[in-house]
Amino acid sequence: MPSPTFFQTTCPACSSTIKINSRVIGEMACSHCNEQLEITQAGDKVEIRRTKEFKPTADLSDEVIEKLKPVEWQSLQEAALCSGSGSYVASEFMATRALESLSKRLTKERTWADAIGELEDEYEELTGAIEYLKNERNQVAHPDKEESSRIEARQTYDMVIRMVEEILNPDEKYKN
Repeated sequence: MPSPTFFQTTCPACSSTIKINSRVIGEMACSHCNEQLEITQAGDKVEIRRTKEFKPTADLSDEVIEKLKPVEWQSLQEAALCSGSGSYVASEFMATRALESLSKRLTKERTWADAIGELEDEYEELTGAIEYLKNERNQVAHPDKEESSRIEARQTYDMVIRMVEEILNPDEKYKN
């Protein structure tokens, strides 16, 4: 049996340098962040990608996507792309931008603070998520915020997706 070849590459999730054994081509977890990765090889070239990338099309129902304005949909797509490329502050900013646009549109308020305040009053069950997102949005909008982590970006994205789905959900089960 020939000895294994090792390839050095960068994890698409955490940007850490990882070594890949040619005998484990297929699926593996990053040794730094534990992200599940798919490894393919063609000759000397090795390709690596996340096995479960997040995309708004997979996370939102078609019914909700149809109710989004183009700027809201574009912002969610960019949030997913930014996170996938390691731009975590940009991902959080774009996700909260989508929520800001949606909340201002639905409440007819002119400012983020007024719109999000009205959503807190209307959707009491979402108060914790709204508080978290309000704080994250304010932090990423100011240049003195420390860099966001992959986990923070994913958490912000997931919460925005959850809120968008629940607010635009036609059965209105979360509305008071």
